[in-house]
Amino acid sequence: MVKMECRRFPRRGLAILAVLFAFACSDANDASLSVRLTYPQESAAAGTGYARAVGMVRPAYVKAPENRILIRVLAPHIATPIEAWFDRSQGRGEISGIPPGDRIAVEVDEYDNTALTLGTNAPLLGRGFTHGVTLDAGENRTVIIPMYDRGTIIRICGAAPSGGAGTAGDSGDGGLAVDALLGQPLAMEVGPDDAIYVSSAQFNRIRRIDRYGYITHYAGNGPSGMLLEGELAATAPIGPVYDLDTGPSGDLYLITWDQQILRINQSTGALSIRYDDQKGIFNPAAKPDLAVVDDDTIYYTNGMENRVYLVQGGVRSDYVADNTPSQTQEGADKDFYPLRYPASVTTVPSGLSVFFCDRDNNKVKFVATSSSDIFTLIGSSTVVPFTDGMPPLSMTPELPVMIKFDRVYGNYFLHERDFYGIRVLRPSNRVYNFAGTGSIGYAGDGGGATSALMHDPLS
Repeated sequence: MVKMECRRFPRRGLAILAVLFAFACSDANDASLSVRLTYPQESAAAGTGYARAVGMVRPAYVKAPENRILIRVLAPHIATPIEAWFDRSQGRGEISGIPPGDRIAVEVDEYDNTALTLGTNAPLLGRGFTHGVTLDAGENRTVIIPMYDRGTIIRICGAAPSGGAGTAGDSGDGGLAVDALLGQPLAMEVGPDDAIYVSSAQFNRIRRIDRYGYITHYAGNGPSGMLLEGELAATAPIGPVYDLDTGPSGDLYLITWDQQILRINQSTGALSIRYDDQKGIFNPAAKPDLAVVDDDTIYYTNGMENRVYLVQGGVRSDYVADNTPSQTQEGADKDFYPLRYPASVTTVPSGLSVFFCDRDNNKVKFVATSSSDIFTLIGSSTVVPFTDGMPPLSMTPELPVMIKFDRVYGNYFLHERDFYGIRVLRPSNRVYNFAGTGSIGYAGDGGGATSALMHDPLS
């Protein structure tokens, strides 16, 4: 049973939304929670500092009284996340039943007024969260949730910027990810359990950020060394990891700087060596990148050889090759395509298409696996200055070095070597700026992503 107290909240400024969670059947030891929503974008727009000085801060989303708000409380000791809907105009909901404990995360989503009938299928207006909440038995705690508009860039791991750059280090295991230090985070992957895996290549390990915002050691123990089939990844000498991907069963796959491909079983943490023939053939110019369809269909590139490789049964073969006579027309045979510096590879879940950055030809190409023919995804033979919303075949990417498929929404994310940002090809078949201005730097947390300064977003 939910008891609501009608109250109208201001549509601007810092609105206080007190949401007390208390189930009617709650235990006497259960805790409750009040949530106060704040809007950093509005505060920054009204204040001083970097964001205001360069015009980066957009107004926060419209906080209409008819908006619907979903609060979610989750923690390792809470088997099923506790959720509650309320109307912004009602302002106060009382629910009981939060088991006391630590590592509690609170998430808030705000939707427009169609949420009453559409639920989470309604248009999302804003989102916020906080981690690291501890509740004692019978306690009522007020937590502050910063709410952000869609398209806001937020730091989730690593030290806050200092002097226009991050701070390298190897600390923070067991604590909140935003307090941890990383060294060369070259790759990042989201697992099926909503955990985030990040390669801290400088320190030869992979770290895991759980759904509750805490970071722990996951794999790696020192420079590249001898690996044994079935050994625990947490103590294995895997060396620096350059790229990560997940397979259909949820296992994490990785490729090291010397082109060794490994799988980590998500249940046991054990290693399985999927490809090892290049072990020890290290080249600092390499940029290994992999894409996993399944355990027996793994594609990879290394940025040095004009090949897209296919690994099956531990054996590597050429999948796209620069053989002669060359074919450059649309629908060219993949065995005779003159690719130049293939820098990245990705696939769709079905595995029916394989996409790769043809860096020095300034194109993103793909192979239709049913026909073995090559086509252009992004790129034009005529150099045209980029404009937001242009068709992908009218755009000329400048030295594309990353292409990643978004398995949730069907987007393709693109990074060009000399553009310090990320662009996105949406299902509408138009390309837009997604993050970064194109200028080098490290600033803009909490503001619009397209106005932030970035350095070299790799994954």
